[in-house]
Amino acid sequence: MLGDKETYPDSDTRLQKATGMVLGKEGDFSADTGAITGYNAGGSTVKDAQWIVPEGDNTVDLSTLPLPEPGSTTPITYTGNDGKSFTFYVKWPDSFTTAIYMPDDENDIEPLNLIKDSRYHYDLDTLDPNGYYEMDTGFTIWDDSESIKMPSPTFGQMKSAITTSIKGLYNYWLRESAKLDYDSLGLALDGQTIEIAFGAGGHFNDVLAATVNSRDDSLPENHIYLTISLFNYGKLNSINPNGSINLEGDGSNPDDLYLDRVIAHEMVHAVMLATGTLKRNMPQFFTEGIADLVQGDDDDNSEQIRRGIVICRGYR
Repeated sequence: MLGDKETYPDSDTRLQKATGMVLGKEGDFSADTGAITGYNAGGSTVKDAQWIVPEGDNTVDLSTLPLPEPGSTTPITYTGNDGKSFTFYVKWPDSFTTAIYMPDDENDIEPLNLIKDSRYHYDLDTLDPNGYYEMDTGFTIWDDSESIKMPSPTFGQMKSAITTSIKGLYNYWLRESAKLDYDSLGLALDGQTIEIAFGAGGHFNDVLAATVNSRDDSLPENHIYLTISLFNYGKLNSINPNGSINLEGDGSNPDDLYLDRVIAHEMVHAVMLATGTLKRNMPQFFTEGIADLVQGDDDDNSEQIRRGIVICRGYR
């Protein structure tokens, strides 16, 4: 059906008919909804970008939410659409003012070793809140028509972002992402531990978030590490329930990057690691594609997805 141009000349319509991905509103596939998580991933209705990960009535102020105890491990329980309940555990950072950095002269260090080695941790409380670490170059966000140069976060902004991120993770994002994974893929986090960390510099500037584990044999893993990039999310809006960043910083820009969706993406990797579903020989287009499908990633990648229809036809 992906190649059936005669019946469905419009590529967005072909994609929806063949896979359930929705790049536009029903009946108007030229309009971008901000989500490819549609009929086939966790629900029977099309979700927009803000509602991939539900946060109550979506008007909650993150700054008013409680925090877990630093260094504690807390259970997260969720119930799938089939009524089955599962519990996994979250290990929080020992300090909510600590970041992990990648030294310039040791870029061959594995991220997992950095997370575990306290020599590469620094306390933001000891630094000038207006200062930077490898942050003075800024970074670029691309949309369909232009690139936007965004100022890099300061140490003070990074410190605030850690608190905001943990509030979102603790109260909504991890639980709802695990539920979305189960409802979408049939894979459950159940009994495993997710350890949260925050990083900046080197490797941590190149990713929005990373999910890693200590094994490389594709067997089920009980302890998984999720690291959030403060280089990318240091300017996190402290109020917006979706964890947004944008030029205005108020969550109003339609081109926002939403941290809750990035967490949903990383939790797909986490549940695949936890269940042994992630195999070493799996191609990246599959493992990343599954995570993008569940997170709903057409706001940045709609044109790549459309071009992917041609690629899929070429390799059938």
